[in-house]
Parts: sequence; structure tokens; C-alpha cells
Amino acid sequence: MSLEVLPRTDVPVRHGPLRGTGLLDAPPEEAFDRITRLAARVLRAPVALVALLDGDRLVVKSAVGLPADVLAPRALPAEGSFAVAAAGG
Repeated sequence: MSLEVLPRTDVPVRHGPLRGTGLLDAPPEEAFDRITRLAARVLRAPVALVALLDGDRLVVKSAVGLPADVLAPRALPAEGSFAVAAAGG
């Protein structure tokens, strides 16, 4: 199995379209929660999440299997996050 290296996420041209969706500051949505639960069930994973990386912050849109206190701040600094490391940042 090979892993594809994704383009860096700190390219400003990628931030505009994501911000334009309104997803970054929107409240939790059941549709994303269903996708997250389905992914966890299909992959038999104890933890699953949908996270959006917007240059300087990581927004957790949906998660299952994590304690509520871990998810209390829905927006976390992107620097040092697992998503930045995975994207090659």
C-alpha cells in the first residue's frame, strides 16, 4: 500500500474556497456526524473524525470515540497538529 503525499496546506490559494464554504465556523451538523460514525464502523476504528485544516487552525467538524473535553475547543492551532504533519507541513 502506498501513501500519496498531498500538497502543502499552507498555500493561500487553497484557503479561500474552504473559507467560502462556511463550514469552518458552522455549528456541528448531523450529516457530518453520520459520515464520521459510518467511517468508524466500516473501518472498525475506535476513533474517527472529520477535520478541516485552514492554514492556521484545525477545525474538528465531527468526531466519535473521543472524550468531550478533548473536543471542547473545536478550533485548534494548526501548528504541530497531526494534519499538518500528514500533509507534509
